[in-house]
Amino acid sequence: MRLRMQERITGAARSGLGRSARIVQSLGGGVLLTCLCAAAPAIAEPSQGLTLSAFVEAVEAGNLELRTQQLGVAQVRAQVGVAQTFLDPSLSGGLYSLDVSGQGQPTSVGAQLTVPLEGVGKRSHRIRAAQADVQVAQLQLQDSARTLRGRAAIAYIEALHMRLIYAQKQKTLESLEKLVRLNELRLRAGDIGEVSLLQSQVEAQQFKREVLGTRGELEVADAALAQLLGRSQPESAGPLVLQGDLRRALRSFELSALLQSARQGRMDLRAQEKQGEASGVRVELAKRNRGIDVAMSLGWTRNLATKAEAFAQPTNDTMSAQLSVPLPLSRIYHGELAVMQAAQSQAQAQLSALELKIETEVRQALARYRAEAERVALYDNGVLATADRVLTAILYNYQRGGATLLEVLTAQRSANEVYLTYYESLAETAKGLVELELAAGLWDIEL
Repeated sequence: MRLRMQERITGAARSGLGRSARIVQSLGGGVLLTCLCAAAPAIAEPSQGLTLSAFVEAVEAGNLELRTQQLGVAQVRAQVGVAQTFLDPSLSGGLYSLDVSGQGQPTSVGAQLTVPLEGVGKRSHRIRAAQADVQVAQLQLQDSARTLRGRAAIAYIEALHMRLIYAQKQKTLESLEKLVRLNELRLRAGDIGEVSLLQSQVEAQQFKREVLGTRGELEVADAALAQLLGRSQPESAGPLVLQGDLRRALRSFELSALLQSARQGRMDLRAQEKQGEASGVRVELAKRNRGIDVAMSLGWTRNLATKAEAFAQPTNDTMSAQLSVPLPLSRIYHGELAVMQAAQSQAQAQLSALELKIETEVRQALARYRAEAERVALYDNGVLATADRVLTAILYNYQRGGATLLEVLTAQRSANEVYLTYYESLAETAKGLVELELAAGLWDIEL
């Protein structure tokens, strides 16, 4: 394409080669070098700043949603104390009999102690069920922390990605602005027409709009980081200083090891297993609840002396004891037991479904991660270098009158798009690594 364009260069343009060479000499070759470097920047080495691990730790410590769930665990733990309560005995007493008719009937006073006896195993099974609920809540909290780490890492990666895009577009804008200054020199030298200068100026102004839009997206990404940290970002605060390199996300994994890690390290799977155990305890509790609760009573009565002929008696004390047994007519219904048994079956089915879901997640995440890593390798192994060479050659020829402005702008856009696509692949690879480790119950990511 470049050769065909060169064949169409007019004789007047060919005669301007000498003037172009003098312009390049007067600029000391600086325009060519700076344009090339701005169009194809390398990823800068990270400066001292907030690392991924430090950011994730800060998120776990300050995230408001996680703190709310921690308070929920405390509420569930308090239910253990509720389950430990037992039936209270009752003490009653008073005036049992007082003659108000004036016939001389003796006066009686007394007291009675009633002790309810709860069925065997009811209290212990209530406590076991409450303790199982605490373990489920704690495991769910750990799983929430796992997913929160994933959200934090994705937001951190997106912020790094936006910084790369912003730096790339800024350097491309600088390259276009230097191209405008070069065209101003060539116009004064009579090497090009005014239309070429105007076209380069329009291109630079249009691209500046993209730079401003990217800066806004960078601020949005930083606001997302601040929200995860559980605090608002002051208006006067500049962009966060992040220390990370997306190229560190390139790693190798074995499917069998990942599946084994997922079976052992996924807290949602552990929570579902414990939920099944809690359902079994509740089935046993429902069976115990079908038993009857009896009550034992012990009473004392004092009959005061009376001299009435019909009721003559000395003062005497009597004791009584009785056992109260309810008639369990309501036990013909099995509603509570049926509900608990259905919940147990449901928990077992959910466990099987979750095991299959986790295995599928691991396989899918590994496939996506490997595909993104291969895309990055494709760019590292030739695409970036080819885009650099093409841009270098066209810029060199243009400054000597051997290429058109259209060819320069096309090469500039192509190189910019190649690097933006490369940075997107790096970001997607890093996100794929996060998703893969979340699926496998791992966390050893450091960018």
